[in-house]
Amino acid sequence: METLTFGDSTPVQEVAIGCGHRNCELFVGAAGLLGLGWGPISLVGQLGGASGGAFSYCLASRGADAGAGSLVFGRSDAMPVGAVWVPLLRNAQAPSFYYVGLTGLGVGGERLPLQSSLFDLGEDGVGGVVMDTGTAAVFTSYIIFLLIA
Repeated sequence: METLTFGDSTPVQEVAIGCGHRNCELFVGAAGLLGLGWGPISLVGQLGGASGGAFSYCLASRGADAGAGSLVFGRSDAMPVGAVWVPLLRNAQAPSFYYVGLTGLGVGGERLPLQSSLFDLGEDGVGGVVMDTGTAAVFTSYIIFLLIA
């Protein structure tokens, strides 16, 4: 178990950090992986009250002049001026995923004629919309696909 300190903050003790050997396949030899999911072993889960259960990040563009991105932990520090919180939904069938309550979809400035119920997360854990910045693909139901294809 490790102790983490971010800037001038109070150290957070008893944080589990793993070590990868022969990282390949999905992570293509990456030096590390920072888990930010809702699970108990993610960094956010382990920081608990020290981060207020909140974080924000801004991913830099891939271009040469992209500049740097940012990762901020803490409810007050994670809220830039003009930003709003997006309520997240929990799914007991997929507890580490972040679900958002989507009510519609637009393409080219035009809202598609979709019933908001198409995006609902059912009590049985079926449906819903997962927000995942680590996935390059977009998956949707067949009905929505037909409208945007």
